[in-house]
Amino acid sequence: MSQISASSFQSGYDGWTNSPITIATFSFAGSQQSLATLNSLTITLRIIDGDTSPGNFDYNNLYLALDGISTGIPLNGFSDGADLTLTINGIPVNAAAILSSLKSDGFLVASVTDSNYGDNYITFPSVFNSSLVLVGTGVSFPSLALATDTGSSNSDGITNNGTVNVTGLETGATWQYSTNGGSSW
Repeated sequence: MSQISASSFQSGYDGWTNSPITIATFSFAGSQQSLATLNSLTITLRIIDGDTSPGNFDYNNLYLALDGISTGIPLNGFSDGADLTLTINGIPVNAAAILSSLKSDGFLVASVTDSNYGDNYITFPSVFNSSLVLVGTGVSFPSLALATDTGSSNSDGITNNGTVNVTGLETGATWQYSTNGGSSW
């Protein structure tokens, strides 16, 4: 397993819910290419439910989206009038699309969609530094080795045999090499 993480201050949204509400933008720049698959995620956020009557904070109505792509993960565990910090774990239903979006620019915009918007007054305080952890399998890197080392020792890297053994390629991957700086392959 491999994981990458990022943190970002929340958007400071304060008002009646509409859909979607941006929570934060997470930058994974430089590490986004290290995941081959996305298996699960964990987000920590702070939310204040400003409703005054019980039941207005709808259970199973708020869902996490990343770059506008639904994760299918509900943001449950909040109650009316509560100011809570909550850590939510889940397996995203659209993992491949989320990972593809992340790899395109290194950012994920976390947002909340409300299937019954307009009935909840909520705040995502801007003073809270939320975090997002993505867990998946790491990208494998190939290894190269001479098939036969024919030099004066069997480890000097000199050969008269041009065969190179390549291991660790991902399924379906191909490889090429150049002996002239990339002018031809």
